[in-house]
Amino acid sequence: MMSPVPVRSPISRFTPQGGSAIHIRPFSTDDLLFFAEFREKLKLPDESVQALPPLTMMPPIPRVHPRFGDQLTLVAYRDVSEYHRSILAAAQLYPHVQVDRLHHAEAVILIEPGSRDSGLESEMMRLLLELARDVGTRTMEVIAHPVNGESATPHRRHIRVADDFDEPAFSPDTATGSVA
Repeated sequence: MMSPVPVRSPISRFTPQGGSAIHIRPFSTDDLLFFAEFREKLKLPDESVQALPPLTMMPPIPRVHPRFGDQLTLVAYRDVSEYHRSILAAAQLYPHVQVDRLHHAEAVILIEPGSRDSGLESEMMRLLLELARDVGTRTMEVIAHPVNGESATPHRRHIRVADDFDEPAFSPDTATGSVA
C-alpha cells in the first residue's frame, strides 16, 4: 500500500510550450468554482489550463459539487478523440460500472501527449488528492484510460482520504485488475 506525501510545489513548468497541459472540462458551464479550485491548486498559468465546455453529445447531467458530497470522481483521458471513443466503448470497457455513473464525474481531465513522460501525471495525481482533502471529500475515484502501447485494460484507482486528512490510503479496484 502506498502512502505518498502530497506534492505542494508549483508545477507551472508544465506549459503548452513544453508539450504538456491540463484541460479541465466541467460538466456545468455556469458553475466554474470547481475549475477555479483546480487552477488555483495546480498553480498553472491561465494559458496552460483551459475550461472547456461540455461535449454536445453528453446528456444533461445533474451536477453535485464535491463540497456538498463525499465522493469526488475524475476521469482522465489523453485527448478529446479518446474521450469520444470512450463514451462509445464505455459499456464494453466497464460492464460492472453504469455508463452514466462513469461519465457523471465532477470533471474530466484531458492529459495531452508528453505529460506522461514529463512526470506531470504523477504530480497531478498527488495534487488532486490534496485538492480532495481541501474540499472535504473522503473518497476520490480516478479512471485513467490507456494510451498507445499500453494494456487495453483501463486503469482505475480508488483513493480513500483518511479521516484525519493526514495520511492518504490507496487501494486498487480489483474489478479492473490494474492500478494506474
